[in-house]
Amino acid sequence: MPSQVLFLIALALFSSPFTSALPSFPTVKFNQKIVAPSTNSEATALSYRIKDSYDSSNFFNSFSFFTGSDPTHGFVKYLSQSAAAAANIISTNNAQVLLHVDHTNSAPTGRASVRLTSQKNYNHGLFIADIAHMPGGACGSWPAFWLVGPNWPFTGEIDIIEGVNLQTTDSMTLHTSAGCVVDNQGSLPGTTTLETNCNANSGFNGCSVSTSDPRGFGTGFNAAGGGVYAMQWESSGVYIWFFPRGSVPADISSGAPKTQNWGLPVAAFNGGNGCNIDQHFKDHQIVFDTTFCGDWAGSVWVGSQYQKFTTPISDFVVPSQTSKEIVTKNDPQLEMDELNSATKEGIAADSKSHMSGQPEKLGQYPATPSSLTSSSEDKDDLDLQKLGYKSVLARGWGSFDNFACSFSALYCIGGIRVLFYIALSNGGPAALWSSWISGSILSIITSATLAEACSAYPAAGSIYYWAFQSWGGGKLGRFISFMVAAWTLVAWTAFLAVDSFGVANYLVSEVVVFNPNTTFPHDTSDVKARAVAWAFSLLFLAIATLMNFLPPRSYAWVFRAGVIVIAIDILLNFIWLPIGVSKTYGFQSAEFVFTSTYNGGETSAGLNWVLSWFLVSSCLVGEDASGHVAEETVSAKKAAADGVFWATVASAICGFPIILVFLFCMPPIDTFYDTAAPQPFINMYALALGPHAHVVATIISMIGAILNTSISMVAASRLVFAVARDSIFPFSESLCRVSKSKQPHNAVIFIATISALLLCTQLPSQVAFMSLTSTSAAGSIAAYGIVGFGRAFITRKTFKPSVFDLGRFGVMMAVVTFIWNGFAFAVLCAPQYGNSLINADASLFNYAIVIMAGVTVIGLEEWWRKSNRVWFYNIKDIDTTSEVEAHGEEPLSALP
Repeated sequence: MPSQVLFLIALALFSSPFTSALPSFPTVKFNQKIVAPSTNSEATALSYRIKDSYDSSNFFNSFSFFTGSDPTHGFVKYLSQSAAAAANIISTNNAQVLLHVDHTNSAPTGRASVRLTSQKNYNHGLFIADIAHMPGGACGSWPAFWLVGPNWPFTGEIDIIEGVNLQTTDSMTLHTSAGCVVDNQGSLPGTTTLETNCNANSGFNGCSVSTSDPRGFGTGFNAAGGGVYAMQWESSGVYIWFFPRGSVPADISSGAPKTQNWGLPVAAFNGGNGCNIDQHFKDHQIVFDTTFCGDWAGSVWVGSQYQKFTTPISDFVVPSQTSKEIVTKNDPQLEMDELNSATKEGIAADSKSHMSGQPEKLGQYPATPSSLTSSSEDKDDLDLQKLGYKSVLARGWGSFDNFACSFSALYCIGGIRVLFYIALSNGGPAALWSSWISGSILSIITSATLAEACSAYPAAGSIYYWAFQSWGGGKLGRFISFMVAAWTLVAWTAFLAVDSFGVANYLVSEVVVFNPNTTFPHDTSDVKARAVAWAFSLLFLAIATLMNFLPPRSYAWVFRAGVIVIAIDILLNFIWLPIGVSKTYGFQSAEFVFTSTYNGGETSAGLNWVLSWFLVSSCLVGEDASGHVAEETVSAKKAAADGVFWATVASAICGFPIILVFLFCMPPIDTFYDTAAPQPFINMYALALGPHAHVVATIISMIGAILNTSISMVAASRLVFAVARDSIFPFSESLCRVSKSKQPHNAVIFIATISALLLCTQLPSQVAFMSLTSTSAAGSIAAYGIVGFGRAFITRKTFKPSVFDLGRFGVMMAVVTFIWNGFAFAVLCAPQYGNSLINADASLFNYAIVIMAGVTVIGLEEWWRKSNRVWFYNIKDIDTTSEVEAHGEEPLSALP
């Protein structure tokens, strides 16, 4: 295999303004304007201006070192930056960057190499690479310089330089999902079209062209002294030029390239009517890598040009005398000098305008929907940088997806149904509907306060980051945010366990309803019954967890499915349930619904009425889910804030008629509770809809609850990811690591595991576990109140709202938020049964306050032991006075 695959590239990147900044390789910085008209006529009058520039002093810090298994199944071991440096596989010399491969050591699991991916991503632009040397023809080698987006192939791939084995000319290829067919009209004579369908699936392997010029790749390229590759990516298409050394246009050398002076591109991939370029190519990162064998280099070994070698290709990869000779002889290497990025002068006036996300127009350039989307994503990433974080999660969910996340997490009808038997005993029907009205109004005000904070600070940490800012930052803000993070983590984790247990109760209740005399374990006082419920709970939790491993694009349909199932659930209960009741036991009277009371817990009259707010406090909580997925939402400052607010409004409005329907349709109270089923509502369905037909309603309820658990896990896992990123867990580095699809899978596994362990607590006794119902809401309610207090009394004069602005009502609503959530927290932690009942049965005690107190004590101990030194360590060094203030944003509060 190649002796030293030494990549030493000079690259200049000139991107459009709607890019997220692209990292690069060693460069000589351009200070001049870079004029790069598009082949598309509407852009020909526009020039480019530099966006990013990198040289040997910052190159390796601008790219990420991929260390996973080779996606192309090559015989390679990709090294981290530290390992590559130690092995002398990466280095700089004379302002150049050198990338090698290990050609001396035996490699039974793969030859050592590097694969570098830019930390920034781009949409549109002119990319110019001055390459001095690249890997020459060598058996088994597969060097490449390419761009690729997340969620391949849906966001596309552009291969600028690529070839394998003894190939002598360059292969230029585009890979997309179905629906992109290009034409190559306008390509340089001698370029051969191999395929015009860019689909990477269904038997296609992308749209590709090959050139006839041997100076463009491998040995011929090196013999000519290297050269310059230029790739222009516009809405009209993708265009690639190659200039051998000695034929590089003077305008490139001078730093002012003009594509209209370059003649025909080697490869022209015109979108036209066959391919919407902006739809199929998004958010690209630059990649440099050398792999060996793999899907391409290994599969073409049988070609005629390789038949003279009788030795299998793997023998040329694993060190042997033969392979060493071939490697030494070909001495492949890539030498890189420059990487620069520039924006179109017709859009961005200067670097400061661009960085602010509000470019100043110097000329007229018609904006397209796709370019606006790209601009929004760039602005989102810049907003996140101002909060102290780098964007690493896949950003692609839209406004409705974000709304659906919170709306499904709230799942108003599911929450009301599960807690109806508890809520009914707390004051009865009159208290139930009236407390929902007042509680809904106060919860909507709370959501408005949270939405204002979310709009200003759209980070995955969400609620605890809002607490940090609302309390003015600094040491106090860090401490408050740390405690909020602890409470919220416990709340979300407890909810996942309780929700999975609720689904299991539906199933067990069906067994009892079908056969009231069944011997199937169902009595919660029986350890066998608890074991059965535990097993079912784990099954449903596992299903919800597995759904979290769907790609982001696919998971968007889970969000939408959650909304659809809720709508079906509501309609069934609004239409079918009343019809069933009218044909069976009949409706309750208006007097019963609107005036009757009930004290099933035998508490004092005053406490019994106060406890009526238990239902609304438990159901209208969790809207911060939209904030937790803000880093994956496009136009997060608006979309996530709207999701927080409107999901709460929709849930509150839907909840009131649902409560009235359930009250009018319920059987007499004694009949309602007279069942051995762990979930009395299933018995009510059976009485109203029939012993068999009601199963449909139960199945819809179970599906909705499983989706509710899965979507809540999305929010909870992003919270875990954020907390780990802010350095608190023992394995923070692992927990905040994202997958290839840019999802926090490790955090998903972590939160699911903890929830599963919580489910185990019900095996010895359900006493403490049942208190998790209150705890799952109490932790978040406490956090909401903390945010309200800080906004109302600490930063009332300094808080800078963003898109979602409550104006002069902001402080007043924050006061209401603090008072309401303080009251709701007390309700959730209050005893729901009288002393006499608790003395007779200790399982009736509400341990929520004990659990919250325990979490607080542990949090305090952890804070003073370690976390006060490391919590939020990653944003301590943010420049709070220069760049951020230059764009009119509120600077991050200084940290001690």
